[in-house]
Amino acid sequence: MYVEYEMTDADLRAMGRWVVRNSPYYRRSIPRFCVAMLVCGFVAGARFGVLAIVGCSLAFVGFGLAVILVAVPRSVVRTYRVGRAVVLTRPILVELSVDGVTQRDATGHTFIRWHALEAGGRTNDHVFLLAGSLNTIVCPRRAFASDSAWNQFADFAMTSYERALGALEG
Repeated sequence: MYVEYEMTDADLRAMGRWVVRNSPYYRRSIPRFCVAMLVCGFVAGARFGVLAIVGCSLAFVGFGLAVILVAVPRSVVRTYRVGRAVVLTRPILVELSVDGVTQRDATGHTFIRWHALEAGGRTNDHVFLLAGSLNTIVCPRRAFASDSAWNQFADFAMTSYERALGALEG
């Protein structure tokens, strides 16, 4: 079972939102980052009193979260738009099998066994398979000719991922 498509800005934005919400890497990193920014604010405001500590801490956290949640995803889309990411401007083929998932693109191919995925998820418009902190396989609904083909693909992907996850936990 496979799908071939070209990545779009909308796919990249959807992937960025999903990864930030579901990646174990981001779930661990963002709280740690916030604590570090609070400490920086405490140190910066320590000379001026409690209100300065609170103000500096909030300013550091707000700035840091804006960079992580706004600037970084926008730079990914910008990189894609100007064509520096050649891989994303060429067709991508994703193939599902009983053993795992294969992604073929302009740079070659990657095979990942179901049990090696860090996370998997499905939205109304995409299937996401997280293979690592910087590698997410995206399968957009628009690439399928019919709703039944989309549902069959998405159900197989999620069932295979959940079965592998259950085997690891059990």
